[in-house]
Amino acid sequence: GTSQTFNITANAGYQILNVTVDGTSIGAVSSYTFSNITTGHTINASFSVKTYTINASAGTGGSISPSGKTSVNHGANQVFTITPNTGYSITDVTVDGVSQGAIGSYTFANMTSNHTISALFKANNFTINASAGTGGALSPSGNIAVANGGSQTLTITPDSGYVLLDVLVDGSSVGAVSSFTFPNVTSNHTINAIFVLGYTLTVTTSGTGSGHVVASPSATVYAPGTKITLKATAGDDSQFNGFSGNCTNKRTKCTFIINQNSEINAAFELKNFRVITTD
Repeated sequence: GTSQTFNITANAGYQILNVTVDGTSIGAVSSYTFSNITTGHTINASFSVKTYTINASAGTGGSISPSGKTSVNHGANQVFTITPNTGYSITDVTVDGVSQGAIGSYTFANMTSNHTISALFKANNFTINASAGTGGALSPSGNIAVANGGSQTLTITPDSGYVLLDVLVDGSSVGAVSSFTFPNVTSNHTINAIFVLGYTLTVTTSGTGSGHVVASPSATVYAPGTKITLKATAGDDSQFNGFSGNCTNKRTKCTFIINQNSEINAAFELKNFRVITTD
């Protein structure tokens, strides 16, 4: 007819898993009272190790391992590894909201509570070193910072009286281009523009006939004040109709002094023949 109370207490690092009375579960209770006892009884308590959760996350540009929610037993240790992707670096690692710096790993020792860990990354900047020789400019110029995976376009402009001879990208010629784009930048680069004093001469042909023009002297770039002679030669079925542009002449030879970029056209037409018929 009396009563008896039992208190169930888990050791440090453990928790009550279940209590059974006379073989029947009554849940994870911390005490149980037998009232008005009239027969024998049994009571059994079971326990389990406490587990804690570490919630791990990573921003764009890298990873943390293990990631997501990780369960760790009471008193155990858990190591996390932080790895940036190619072209990225670690900006910061925060543990329970507190910055730990740009570290590559972190260990939770002797776990006794839940935690959070978060890693942040940034895209690395690469440098394009842009330079130009005398006679022109690159825009932009100097050391240009470009984010990983970004692109950068540079414009090459000769000064008055100069012409662009060549553009070197990472030491290799890409020709006398007026602009160049570095796409998907994942490393450092160099670009250099080479200019020379002088002007260019462009000779074209037109008309229904055929022929060619020879420039003397022949060059890619001419120094200002150079005397140039053009000679036109018509095909067998054609005739020369004259020069036009920066050198105008109906003769097969045209001589001029080059003081600007010059464009000259030579016109050729097919010969016309007259047929006379007789009875």
